[in-house]
Amino acid sequence: MKARLFHTITIWNALKKKLICAMLLFIPLFSDGQIEALINKYEETEDVKESNKVITEIVEKCEFNTTCTKPLEARIFAHPTTDKKISNAFQYASTWANKGYYSIGQTYFQVGILMTTKMKADHPMLGRFYNSIASSYAFENKLDSAMMYADLAMQHFRQHDMTKYYWMPYHTKYLVYLSLKDFERADENLIKAFDFVDPANRMDKGFLLHTLIMAKKNRGPKVDFEKYIDEYIKFKKAGKSTQPFDAEHIGLMSFFDTKEEAIKVLEQRLKQLEKVKEVDPSTTRMALAENYTSINEHAKAIALLKQAKSEPSAANNKSLHWQMYETYKKAGMHQEAYTSLESYIQILDSTYNQILENNIAESEVKFKTHEQQQEIEIRDAKLKNANFIRNVIIVSFLIAACLGLLFFYLFKKKKQYQTLLMEKEITIQQQQIEELNQKNKLLSLSSMIEGQEAERLRIAQDLHDGLGGLLTTVKAHFNAIQKEIDQISALNMYAKTNQLIDEACGEVRRIAHNMVPHSLTISGLTGALEDLKLSLSAKGLVCELEIFNFDETKLTDDKKIMLYRIFQELTTNAVKHAEASHVMMQIFSHESELHLMVEDNGKGLDVKNMVTNKGMGIKSIESRVNFLGGTINYDATIGKGTTVNLVIPT
Repeated sequence: MKARLFHTITIWNALKKKLICAMLLFIPLFSDGQIEALINKYEETEDVKESNKVITEIVEKCEFNTTCTKPLEARIFAHPTTDKKISNAFQYASTWANKGYYSIGQTYFQVGILMTTKMKADHPMLGRFYNSIASSYAFENKLDSAMMYADLAMQHFRQHDMTKYYWMPYHTKYLVYLSLKDFERADENLIKAFDFVDPANRMDKGFLLHTLIMAKKNRGPKVDFEKYIDEYIKFKKAGKSTQPFDAEHIGLMSFFDTKEEAIKVLEQRLKQLEKVKEVDPSTTRMALAENYTSINEHAKAIALLKQAKSEPSAANNKSLHWQMYETYKKAGMHQEAYTSLESYIQILDSTYNQILENNIAESEVKFKTHEQQQEIEIRDAKLKNANFIRNVIIVSFLIAACLGLLFFYLFKKKKQYQTLLMEKEITIQQQQIEELNQKNKLLSLSSMIEGQEAERLRIAQDLHDGLGGLLTTVKAHFNAIQKEIDQISALNMYAKTNQLIDEACGEVRRIAHNMVPHSLTISGLTGALEDLKLSLSAKGLVCELEIFNFDETKLTDDKKIMLYRIFQELTTNAVKHAEASHVMMQIFSHESELHLMVEDNGKGLDVKNMVTNKGMGIKSIESRVNFLGGTINYDATIGKGTTVNLVIPT
């Protein structure tokens, strides 16, 4: 009866533990209050290190769910930007990247770089941002981006004389060259990283030293491997570890592949340990004996195990007696193996007997003291047995249902996250493609416009210097002929020819002026527009020019030429195609924009047809406006004139 009672109670306790574990699985689903409390703690914490710890805790509590971490992001990236927020942004991005969410980490690193540069263009934290994003690109095998950001990080660290961080970009470059299988360059950068690491930072130095030893183990001369092994031993000796200084405890065995190497190292270290009385070498002896046994050196193994057995600490060492049993058995020494096995069993029995005696004694006391209470509990257990079984079934069903809901929820969240991540990556790729296309277009426009201006300048110079000078010489020759031949004068040929030459000279000057107006160089854009107005007035047009709130000193020479060409082309269209008799030109500045307008009273243009079938003039205007980053708007009515408005950012 008592046995059945204990059995029933044991089952109930086990089920209670399972129920509690199942309920704990659902705590994250109802942890909004915890997240809010942590965010409040973050806002109240002024210390940078403490706030960074809170950030990591929030991200882990949210189980790397970007929806859950949105309130935290809003506080980290909110204005105004401070040094604390910059450090927090770095910690936030690093938390994502360190857990393998490289794309998300890269996004937040980029946001951190933007907020840091806006606060201060050469902020000291920029180098660490650059290096961390470089490392994440290296882990994703995006080697070009990793190398670019590693160079930026090194440039920044050098600019600020941050020598203790030099090792970071060198290690990133090591990863890049390792991926490219350029082992020579990889090892060069790894050695540079180790040379620059801060000796006081034992974590970073130990990490790089371990990486170096493994690299030299796989490639390079043996002398280099031994050199860094010695460096590793010195490094471990300089530490504050309380563990025994042997090959096993200092992790030296991980650098060797063969038993022979391990035996050699263990023999050397055992000789060192035997000279130190305070250190127990039995563990090292057992490790060395195991290696001897694996190569069938049973005599050496048995000798070492006997020495280990003589140590005071080995009296109740079950592992030692079992190892002796195994070694004797492999050596064919069955009597000794049996004796060792008996010792092993005796230690086990003594341990179990002691535990059993303690339990029995405790149980007897309980039974004698609470016998009546136990009988009552037995009767209650019988009465509640049916209810208990029913409760077990209900609890089991609830646990199964809750687990099913949990798995469904996690699966759904995973799908949502994957979809969101894919959409973000596609959006970023499209933006990068659009930016690249826009840059290519601007570069093409710039080259075309610069080529046009250079060709105009060359033609103008040729007209002015070549044809103009030639016509002047011809005119001089005609003057000489007139003096010699009176008959030509009588025929009035001289006067007509002289007039034609004067007209040709004027036409050359006009063409050269239109191509490269001299007033643009002398009087600037304002003077050139005044000359354009006068030239239109000379053709019989009523021309008005309005300039106000305009400071052309803020414009570059190239921009002045482009604005003049736009006015020139628009007025030419008004005279040539619209047959206008009145033209108004207007230019003024408003805030950070430059507004241009050309209005005429001509026959009006068919805007739809003009945009569809663009002529050279319209294409020239639009190419210049696009290059300047502006916009153009046509407002035309057939028979009532045309108005063209342009907005150019300054």
